[in-house]
Amino acid sequence: MKDGELISEAIVRFVESGWSREVGKRIRESHGDEIAQQVRSVYDAAMDCPVDWNAKGMNMNSALAILADYMATQLDWLSPEAKTRLNYCYIMAWK
Repeated sequence: MKDGELISEAIVRFVESGWSREVGKRIRESHGDEIAQQVRSVYDAAMDCPVDWNAKGMNMNSALAILADYMATQLDWLSPEAKTRLNYCYIMAWK
């Protein structure tokens, strides 16, 4: 994805535990509309990674492993810190 470093930086800096209007506003003010839209797209993709919660034995640990694999293949350009932040957001979304 274009602007990967800016997107990673914005995730780490502004996306604390999930998405909100305030998060989007702060990213727009700091990085502009295009980066804010791309960050939101990355955030949504991570939160919607393909996890079958009805599968036998599926729990948060196995879902986090699926998320890690998803980010390693689909969002491999994100910084390790951005991936960690999205991992935390995923936990908070399903808490």
